[in-house]
Amino acid sequence: MKRALKWTAAGLAVLVVLLLTAYALINFLGRREWQKTRAELEARGETFDYAKLLPPPGPDDPNFARTPLLRPLLDYEFDWKTKEATWRDPAGKERAEAVKLPDDLEMPKADWMKGERLDAKAWQEA
Repeated sequence: MKRALKWTAAGLAVLVVLLLTAYALINFLGRREWQKTRAELEARGETFDYAKLLPPPGPDDPNFARTPLLRPLLDYEFDWKTKEATWRDPAGKERAEAVKLPDDLEMPKADWMKGERLDAKAWQEA
């Protein structure tokens, strides 16, 4: 019984060592191949910096979210550790959040899932 237990433990230890060695070897070969491929692509002018691939931000003029009323809602710092946002202009944020439609305002409704169209003229008059 003791002898079988020793052989089983030794066999498991050998198996674990073989698995760890295979993992380390595959990791090493993969890293080496990636470095080689990346060097070849960078030599051809490819970039791996995603910031360089992003288009420049659009102009503020046609962007409704960049109007003076709504701009403070987008201007904040986010702390990933505490998961909290700190607005640079808290008063502006409060002003933007205070804007609400009146409760008694009845807007024309249309159900797009039923194929109903919105009566734009009635909406403008509301």
